[in-house]
Amino acid sequence: MQIIFFSMILFVYILILTRNMAIICAVKWDHRLHTPMYMFLANFSFLEMWYMTCTVPSMMVNFLSKTKTISFSGCFTQFYLFFSLGTTECFFLCVMAYDHYLAICRPLHYTSIMTGQLCASLVFLCWLTGFLGHSIPIFLISQLPFCGPNIVDHFLCEMDPLTALSCARSPIVQHVFHSVSSLIIIITIVYILGSYTLVLRAVLQHDDGSWEVIKGYQAQHSQHCTPCKGGIRYSTDVSVDEVKALASLMTYKCSVVDVPFGGAKAGVKINPKNYTDNELEKITRRFTMELSKKGFIGPGIDVPAPDISTGKRQMSWIADTYASTIGHYDINAHACVTESLERKLGKHVGTIPIVPTAEFQDRISGASEKDIVHSGLAYTMECSARQIMDTAMKYNLGLDLRTAAYVNAIEKVFKVYNEAGVTFT
Repeated sequence: MQIIFFSMILFVYILILTRNMAIICAVKWDHRLHTPMYMFLANFSFLEMWYMTCTVPSMMVNFLSKTKTISFSGCFTQFYLFFSLGTTECFFLCVMAYDHYLAICRPLHYTSIMTGQLCASLVFLCWLTGFLGHSIPIFLISQLPFCGPNIVDHFLCEMDPLTALSCARSPIVQHVFHSVSSLIIIITIVYILGSYTLVLRAVLQHDDGSWEVIKGYQAQHSQHCTPCKGGIRYSTDVSVDEVKALASLMTYKCSVVDVPFGGAKAGVKINPKNYTDNELEKITRRFTMELSKKGFIGPGIDVPAPDISTGKRQMSWIADTYASTIGHYDINAHACVTESLERKLGKHVGTIPIVPTAEFQDRISGASEKDIVHSGLAYTMECSARQIMDTAMKYNLGLDLRTAAYVNAIEKVFKVYNEAGVTFT
């Protein structure tokens, strides 16, 4: 019977180690997973491997061994690691709950708050506080006198079986240990429940106060030629199979017309007529954040276009959300969407002719490259002068153009920071 138990536990143990190693390797090797959420997940998987390793191997040895002994130092090492790793796991669950709260409840400020430095600091604090939390109580327990029979009636060394072997009772040490453990568990549970309560409240809230969960899908059929290209549609008929099929069809369409794009398609399962403009904006921005976090949108990754029940308005919401969050460091962030050429130019058979107007030909006739550059600079200076004059009139500055130019510059800086999501109003 013990051989059977040993084989079962060994199989489960190897399965757990393999699963966690696969998660760690996937996060390490796929650059798209180098985000705080997956960094926390990789650390949690590493922690889970050691948490299992500090107890399961010794338990499996006891199944086959006749003596079933463990040294005093080995017993307290297992005691310390078991509770320290368990405490660290609680803290990691809190940090992951906080990360989910930021991503869902404050999506536009997520990247400005959950920076790489903050992510590394939280990981370090979880490990540090986890291993320091029970160090003093466990040290005090190790100093107690043990006079026999030195038989631990348990499969691992922990608090109650060890204190039962002590010659001198120490209720203070026991109370301190149990108080610290209870405090950590209660704080962890309350914090996680509070975080996910706020997350559940952030699921699409209608203007009338009710809530609804929206389903959305994204598929990329071919990533050999990037960026991927495909539309985003809003329809109650949207499904996983439909999105996959349309993504593959988009690949064939691009290859037929010799366009170097991969095929993609996205869809949200809603009827836009049943939602207000405010609700549609919330749905679009939320869907964009989910695509951004999973690496499914970006100027060089996936560039969606209008489709059924979507148009310029939805594309502007998508571009603004992406540029204000994941892509706020990317100079090409607003190129994460495109406009449908068919809607703009109509249907054409064959190539689309691009013919300059007669006015444009007259303007550049006989002009050198230097003349064209100078004309562009002149236009730029004219626009700048107009903006400065408009600012002077707006704030009644008269002829104080220096102050007007300064105010204009400050407003532009504020606009950049505001679009990056680092301003709080």
